[in-house]
Amino acid sequence: MLNIKISNCNNIASATVNIAEESLNIYYATNGTGKSTIAKAINLAASSGNPSVLKPFGSSLNPSIEKPESINEVL
Repeated sequence: MLNIKISNCNNIASATVNIAEESLNIYYATNGTGKSTIAKAINLAASSGNPSVLKPFGSSLNPSIEKPESINEVL
């Protein structure tokens, strides 16, 4: 199991996402709960992108994404 920690990204104050390796991981929830934000955050972290694009609107908090080194691409 891979653990990813996300904080201060769009509407997500703090989250830990568990992903099973070599498996299809599906997350479902109602609209506006942060599913796309989680995917964007993991993709940014994997590609060494700038997480500041996920900064919460009107906030001075900086987004933070912690992922295992073994994640280097997202499909």
